[in-house]
Amino acid sequence: MSPSATISARLRRFSDQLDRAVIALCAAMLAMMLLMSALGILAEVALALRARLGLPDAAGGVFDAIYANTRPSAVRLFLPWLGMLSVTVAFKHREHVAIALLVENLPRPLRIAAAAVHLAAIGLFAAALVWQGLAFTLGAGQPLILSNGVQVSFAWSAASVPAAGLVLCAHLVCGLALAGEAEEAP
Repeated sequence: MSPSATISARLRRFSDQLDRAVIALCAAMLAMMLLMSALGILAEVALALRARLGLPDAAGGVFDAIYANTRPSAVRLFLPWLGMLSVTVAFKHREHVAIALLVENLPRPLRIAAAAVHLAAIGLFAAALVWQGLAFTLGAGQPLILSNGVQVSFAWSAASVPAAGLVLCAHLVCGLALAGEAEEAP
């Protein structure tokens, strides 16, 4: 095996492992979002039932703390991450249908050129995400107030932008392989 083939295989393995980690992270975030939403709904039902039955308020109790910290607004912590990281998964798995349909119908030389332009555009986009995303993250100092007791820095959500850019950059190392697949396609 040639040195360039060995390097390409290692980079592809890294990209594949990173993709699996991103998918697992997205699945965990989705599960947490669903759990928080379910707890919030149960808390709303319990509060309504407590009011309907005329039971006394347990101000400052455990129930109120659970309700305050499982409000649907807590779900917003994961939405930017889920959205940004899902872009990297779609790129890795070539799930951009409109581009795929267009490229598949081009003659071979144009297909190769389109793959090169596509990879260059994704590279510029990924670089912009990293560059501008870091500036955005570093400038995001105000807190997101989820409840009286839970405040999370807005930088947490903003960090999803450069993180997605870095993952896209990592997947771009397989870009030459993706372009090679476009050349081999009939």
